[in-house]
Amino acid sequence: MDISDAKKILKKMGYSNSEIIKFSEQIEHFEMEAPDRDNIVKSYLNDKCVNLIVEEILNEIDDEVMLLDVAAGSGFFTEKIIKKQKKIKPYAIDITPSMLDILKNKNINSIWGIAERISDSITFFNEYYNLNYPIKYDFIMSTLAFHHFTDPRKVLKSMNDVKKKNGKIVIIDILKHEYNDILDDMKDTHSGFSIDELKELSKDIFDTINITPLNAYCVVEDKKIYLYKAIFK
Repeated sequence: MDISDAKKILKKMGYSNSEIIKFSEQIEHFEMEAPDRDNIVKSYLNDKCVNLIVEEILNEIDDEVMLLDVAAGSGFFTEKIIKKQKKIKPYAIDITPSMLDILKNKNINSIWGIAERISDSITFFNEYYNLNYPIKYDFIMSTLAFHHFTDPRKVLKSMNDVKKKNGKIVIIDILKHEYNDILDDMKDTHSGFSIDELKELSKDIFDTINITPLNAYCVVEDKKIYLYKAIFK
């Protein structure tokens, strides 16, 4: 898959030319990062923090589930999880075509799509490539991506739409910080979210909400940015 395929699917999904241009700009940025994405993640997190994130996700997941990683990038965390729990059926959705090739090489079923419209993305991707990937999942996860989304509430609704009735969503991302000078360099849309903001965003979507700070952090330009884990059911 390449950017031209992505544009065709966006067109089929009903996006305007101006919207497609904006998506294309975002895609082009992460296309450049794709070959080195694993190393970029490692540059933000020390081994202790990486291991803690993996264990926090594993604590929430059963042995035999269909897992969907939203905005998976290179599948840095998904790969580690499926190596520890081999009965998981892994799927991942991302907007960057080059990331899909990396995911495939890690034995993760890859789907091109938009986090705000996961169900539609899977449907159109299936039609475009004559595939039959599932629409509903037992376990949905997202790591270090939530602060990139333009409309995070819409993403939460979109995740809920593809969650099975007794399924679970786990998001690990950055807590709100005051380092606004790094937003442009990191292509961040939001400077993280506080726990109260997350509860407000999600309160009318889920029956059960559990959000806690983690003893883990990213380091960006010598600045420590702490993380949270959110569980939605």
